[in-house]
Amino acid sequence: MLIAHEYGPVWDLSWCPRGSPTNAAPANGAFPRLGLLAAVFGDGNLRIFAVPHPDSIEQRMFPITNNPPLCVL
Repeated sequence: MLIAHEYGPVWDLSWCPRGSPTNAAPANGAFPRLGLLAAVFGDGNLRIFAVPHPDSIEQRMFPITNNPPLCVL
């Protein structure tokens, strides 16, 4: 899966493979989650994203505009 963003180069990544099973009903209409991705970008901010399970989306390129960060530090 490719995650498209406009925050500049990625300086560091950290992955937390924690999410709901693909057959679980997502809460509040959200996608089933594959895990959390924390990334430090070239603009100096750390962002944490909930990454959807690939089986829950139609295309393999997931624009970040469809899934804003959970947290920006």
